[in-house]
Amino acid sequence: MAARGGRPATRINVAEALNEARVSDEKSALDLIATWMSGEDADCRWTAMCGLFLWRRLKAEERARLAAGFLGWDAPTTASVLVEVINEKHERTTVFWDGLARLVREADGATREALVSGLAALPQASLEERLLPLLRAAGDTQFEEVAVGVRAERWRRMFAAPAEFISDLRREVQQESVSAEVYNALTALLRPEPWGHRGELFGALVGCFIDQRASVDDVLTRLKAVAPSMFEQVSVEVRREGLGQLLDAPQELVAALSEGLTRAELAHDTGEALAALAQPEPHGRRDGLLRALALAPALAPAPAFALLQQFRASGVPAVSQLAYELNLRSLEADIADGGRFLSRVNEMLRYAPQRDEVLQALRHLSTPEPQGRRGALVRALGTARVTRRAEVDALLQDRSWQWESGLLGLGNEVKLFSFICSIFSADVAGAVVGLVS
Repeated sequence: MAARGGRPATRINVAEALNEARVSDEKSALDLIATWMSGEDADCRWTAMCGLFLWRRLKAEERARLAAGFLGWDAPTTASVLVEVINEKHERTTVFWDGLARLVREADGATREALVSGLAALPQASLEERLLPLLRAAGDTQFEEVAVGVRAERWRRMFAAPAEFISDLRREVQQESVSAEVYNALTALLRPEPWGHRGELFGALVGCFIDQRASVDDVLTRLKAVAPSMFEQVSVEVRREGLGQLLDAPQELVAALSEGLTRAELAHDTGEALAALAQPEPHGRRDGLLRALALAPALAPAPAFALLQQFRASGVPAVSQLAYELNLRSLEADIADGGRFLSRVNEMLRYAPQRDEVLQALRHLSTPEPQGRRGALVRALGTARVTRRAEVDALLQDRSWQWESGLLGLGNEVKLFSFICSIFSADVAGAVVGLVS
């Protein structure tokens, strides 16, 4: 049968033939239409519905009411019939367009929602062939709202496949002719639930951050150029959550941060996202971030080292502070082994850009417990001084980093510990000096 599997033009011809038969034998024709409408075959249902819409004796208001009723029953098929008759430039296209226009203007909320849902289910190419350009060119706010609603609903249905969504979104934001429509559709989706789909939209964007980061970067940069007040915060939030997904992959985290802080168009938002991530829990993920960054040098020393330089140059206090925190953690990791600790300190002090951070970290360590780790520091330096006296004494000559407390002062505590340790043991030296274990 021609109605099954045929092109839209073929099915429209079958629908016209049904209407011709209806003129001479209305009952038989309507019986067949009713059978097709209630059957399982989608093509026959489409053809029967088309025949009812094309019936020449149908008044405009009747056609609008019929369409509204069918939308509530089978929105995708109804929308497809309306679109394809207009696309095929049928002789009754003008009548269909007038009926659709009337439907849009007079529809209640449920009918408009069904229309948008039905249109969003159709291939984008079919919509762009005739209908969407007509809606955009009409200069009617209600028509524009339908076009925006269709785009928003179509994207919402893609959220379950983030890669497909970001690819489509990237293609659309590059078209200046529909930039306002894209902006308005995204604005609608960004409304919090239940009015919009903010959580789902963010989930889709964040889901693409790892594998399609170039597309995400391009989309967010273009959207910010259109509406900075709306999309700058979106960009920061997406990057914060995306970077959070990389905390278990230190090398990838370093690469993403380095690229984001290097590129001028991404640097601000990457810095803000990193600053937000660096907040203490529960507002941020500071411990996880520092743990990941502390592991990075062992996996990829050069990129991790360069990233610390970017932190220092970022101009964002919370980001600059990360370089200090990481140096402090590095020293704390070695403080139980005096020799390794001294070597680490000397190595770090030789690099001028981080010298102040290292001295600040040493000052923190020289603070008495519980705020600092003075006992562990004295033990580390005192143990190292037994075999490397000149190096330790040279370090102690700089008193700027030493927290002075007690009768002896840090330098004398270290020397006394070292002297006793050289005769007895570190445990005995610690007991005599009165170190907190």
